[in-house]
Amino acid sequence: MILENASNHNLFSGGAPASIIADFDGVLAYQNTQLLLDACYKIISQYRPLDYSIFRQLFSSLVPHPLDLSIDFLLSSMDLNHIKAELVSALMSTNGGISESKTFIHHCIEKRIPLYILSTGNIQAEKYREIIELLGKDHVIAEPGLSKTNPEHYSRVTSTINLTPSKTLYIDDCPTALNAAKIAGYVTAMMCNSVFRREDLPSKQEFIKIIFNNWSDALLFLENR
Repeated sequence: MILENASNHNLFSGGAPASIIADFDGVLAYQNTQLLLDACYKIISQYRPLDYSIFRQLFSSLVPHPLDLSIDFLLSSMDLNHIKAELVSALMSTNGGISESKTFIHHCIEKRIPLYILSTGNIQAEKYREIIELLGKDHVIAEPGLSKTNPEHYSRVTSTINLTPSKTLYIDDCPTALNAAKIAGYVTAMMCNSVFRREDLPSKQEFIKIIFNNWSDALLFLENR
């Protein structure tokens, strides 16, 4: 766990956050960003030969945008609109599960820290079933039209679930999403993974308060507060 500056030790007045919002793919479902990248590349590369590292950059830039818009942009930019059904099917069936984050989830439940899930996916997708069973459907905000690049969408979430951003820890793997959440007033934490890596961050940034290398870091952060 990395606290970006010494003052962060006093986050939430030295106590636990009043509430937590976490992204799903790549965060609670820790392996999913990598799995989605690979599934997308497998389909696209059958029609357009692309270097994997280049495709990874393209994929990463589309992650925080509304899902339907991201898919449409990706396919239309390559003149591959005719394979949308094939790609959507592959993405919808991709799910690495929430095993890595389950101890953290149960800790939040035990300590009565409200935990909400924020995702640009469709709540009907099978991958949300387990987290809905654990937290309840009202704690899962999955909207395909949600843009994580727009601070106003985070403010809309604030109004919907009636929380205070400055007392809420927002965890995401995507720096662009974290920047928008920071503008909306949230305390931001980056969950690093194999797609969004610590070493890829700019040397100077102020939109991420805490960096977690894994869910053990996140759990330790809560347990020490």
